[in-house]
Amino acid sequence: MTRAKRTNVKSRHKKILNKTKGFIGRRKSCYRIAKQAYIKSLIYSRRDRRRRHSILRRNNITKINYFLRRKFQNITYSKLIFNISKKTILNRKILCEIINKDYAEAFYKKLLL
Repeated sequence: MTRAKRTNVKSRHKKILNKTKGFIGRRKSCYRIAKQAYIKSLIYSRRDRRRRHSILRRNNITKINYFLRRKFQNITYSKLIFNISKKTILNRKILCEIINKDYAEAFYKKLLL
């Protein structure tokens, strides 16, 4: 039986080691440890992308609520969402953009009064 030639091992190893360049310790230089660290980093990145969406949503809700309590003292965030769900379909991201721009006064008059 002939021996298997391992021609592309070096390139495979190099590929992983290039992807783990900024890691600390042997996680950047030892192939076996670097491969495990790289796989773990992919898992972390996916988890944190999902987590970022919830953080952004929480921040948007906070901004909307702050704006409402500062400008219009008689309305709360929950009342706003209730009125919006009855009349139109808007999400919190669009609401936050409206608040950041100068359209908030017109939006309030049109939707809630």
